[in-house]
Amino acid sequence: MDTKSPHRPASPSSAVGNSQIDPTVLAILDRLDEQDEENAQNKRKEVRLPYRRAGLRLCVTHPGGGTAEREVIGRNLSLQGAAVLYDGFLHPGTKCQLVLSKRVGGQEQIRGRLRYCRHIQGAYHLIGLEFDDPIAPKLYVDPSVWASVAKEITINPSSLGGSLLVIDDLPMNLAVLTRYLQATAVKVTGANTGAEALTASRASRFDAIVTELNFDNGERGEQIIVRIRETGFRGPIIVTSAENNTERIAAAWAAGASAVLAKPFTRERLFSTLASVLSRSGGSDSDELLHSSLFEEQNEKDQPGTASFVATYIDHVKELLADFERAMKEDDLDRVRKICLTFKGNAASYGFPRVSELAEKAITALDSSGSIDEAMHELRQFEVTCMRMSRAPDSTKRP
Repeated sequence: MDTKSPHRPASPSSAVGNSQIDPTVLAILDRLDEQDEENAQNKRKEVRLPYRRAGLRLCVTHPGGGTAEREVIGRNLSLQGAAVLYDGFLHPGTKCQLVLSKRVGGQEQIRGRLRYCRHIQGAYHLIGLEFDDPIAPKLYVDPSVWASVAKEITINPSSLGGSLLVIDDLPMNLAVLTRYLQATAVKVTGANTGAEALTASRASRFDAIVTELNFDNGERGEQIIVRIRETGFRGPIIVTSAENNTERIAAAWAAGASAVLAKPFTRERLFSTLASVLSRSGGSDSDELLHSSLFEEQNEKDQPGTASFVATYIDHVKELLADFERAMKEDDLDRVRKICLTFKGNAASYGFPRVSELAEKAITALDSSGSIDEAMHELRQFEVTCMRMSRAPDSTKRP
């Protein structure tokens, strides 16, 4: 592996690789955190754990071929990714592996790709990494840090959406979870056994799965997790249990669990956990209707004609979204891509440029990966944005 580093300024990057982070870099990290706090009212706050570490290793695979190892400074860590500082530029979309040190058991290489590379100050860039598979942050960060951060987070229920498969053989448990989620846009599907869960997961695509650890029929949650992972499900799996047996919990982590939600749990604790794995709009917490920009461009006398023009399009959007969902369930990549291509070509003309933009991103993800599963983040972001499209500014109906 090529370990040559790019040209670095003598300071402050001399701190990279040392056990202590340079004060200048700490100031940058503090400023970024302050900006996050200022924007907290406008953005959904995911569960991101502070993860300030110097000397983290990032192994990148260059688009043109070849690999290289870079030293980066950790900022935060979540189930789905990480943010790091680097005194250089890296291309978004680049495949990479971030080396994380476990609290117990050595190091682990986490595969993913660069989501963005944003200039911050001097040579420093903030890099956002998206992992190929969800991780268990508690393996790398002290649980007390997770607990303290989770307590500070207030989740707006309307910011939660997506499809959730809940595996539990006790109806009373499913009833509690369903009641907690009534104020959200999360669609809950229940399964009483591992066999039912496997059937459901093959029939529909779920954004996340919640499973009990103990079942009256003798099934074990960790075994169900293994069977689900063997089907190719790569999304987050959350374990809920009143079990205090550390060996059972460890077995769940080893089987592929992404998080453990200890019972009894509060509504707020459930929301904070789901906030890390579900997003109503794939990164945007806006639950407002998406109006056509044509209404802003037209004179008042032209509004009726514009309303009819947009309404006809929205009716067509409803049909396309139904076909899109069927194609997703059938794993029909060509049809999914064709529908995205349709939106890319005409949504902006009807006053929905954001939809065209997200459709293009979804197409790029499909073309680069050749897989619906690999492009799931972009596809869901595109889909839920389409669902927010409105006929007119005073309309309360969605497609």
